[in-house]
Amino acid sequence: MAPHLFLDGAAEAAARPIVLLNRSADFGMAPEFRQIHRRTQDPRERREATIHMLASTHYQRPERFSDRLSAIFGPESALARAAVRSRQCVLRFSEHGHCFILACRALLPPPGDSLHEETIWFGRIFNPELPPFSTVLAFEPDWYASRAE
Repeated sequence: MAPHLFLDGAAEAAARPIVLLNRSADFGMAPEFRQIHRRTQDPRERREATIHMLASTHYQRPERFSDRLSAIFGPESALARAAVRSRQCVLRFSEHGHCFILACRALLPPPGDSLHEETIWFGRIFNPELPPFSTVLAFEPDWYASRAE
């Protein structure tokens, strides 16, 4: 998913990051993503194995997912720092004539946090050139301030 990211009520989107749905800590997928990554050096095989896993069982149990979304930014990302400092981030998803406005708070989950690890290992599968020390940003929704249009 690649929503438009707005910071502090700005009229222009600051970016259009790829965001991930993440499982809750009890059902995190970092070990599986890490295993797929380490099993082969072939990026195509990694992608195929991951897509197969995601298509077969990953999304079948919605109760296993967290509300938090995540995205990867470059190391020392000024945009990620600005998002964390902002009073509110808005992720605007538009698809097939539907629009969802998700008001969020942006956080920097620490390395070792399940969301951080899941996001990094997932990113390494689809981007073999992912820089070391990339920044993971978590988006925690404010459901009362969010809406559909």
